[in-house]
Amino acid sequence: IPGVSAEEMADLKKMLQKETLLRKAAEGETNNWKIQVAELKQSEASAKSEISKLHKMLEDEAHQKEKLEGEIAILQSQLLQLSLEADEVRYT
Repeated sequence: IPGVSAEEMADLKKMLQKETLLRKAAEGETNNWKIQVAELKQSEASAKSEISKLHKMLEDEAHQKEKLEGEIAILQSQLLQLSLEADEVRYT
């Protein structure tokens, strides 16, 4: 470059190299952040899926509990009826 001394040219080259290294480092850091964000999104999706599965299991167990409680009530009623019938037979 006309009018630029060798020392100035060397300084410019050093500055360019430094800026190039800084840019590459920044791009590398940006890529690392992008990877971490992608991993976190995947982890979040997995966690949401697991929560949905657990919620479904909890609902299923609640329905099963209700069903069993109904069956217990029926059996208790039948037992009471049998006891009453047994008492009638015993006292007649």
